[in-house]
Amino acid sequence: GEDNTDNALALAEYLRLFNFAVTCCDNANQLLQLSQKGTFDAIILSNSMRHRHLVEVIKNLRSQFNAARLPIIVLVTKLNPRKEAELQALKVSSILLKPIQFSALVNRLNQLCSFQKQI
Repeated sequence: GEDNTDNALALAEYLRLFNFAVTCCDNANQLLQLSQKGTFDAIILSNSMRHRHLVEVIKNLRSQFNAARLPIIVLVTKLNPRKEAELQALKVSSILLKPIQFSALVNRLNQLCSFQKQI
């Protein structure tokens, strides 16, 4: 979930280099619709999504039965203590600052996805 199409496509191409299957969504509404139909090992969300507030999107994802334990990584441009506490209360798996350190993101995805397979 990223409002800037170029950012989403660049991130998707990079993740594909590490054998991740990636689905990009144009906006938050599309993400929520796809999450009801399909299964994801993890979701990467940006704080700059169209149509919905990030917290609302995460609450909707968490309310779905199949997404209760779904790893969610949030990408933010800045993080204040209130926002961090709000995201932690929603049980996000990671909060990463933009610009993204791609190696850290890949490492975190590998950790989260291998953990999901063990459950």
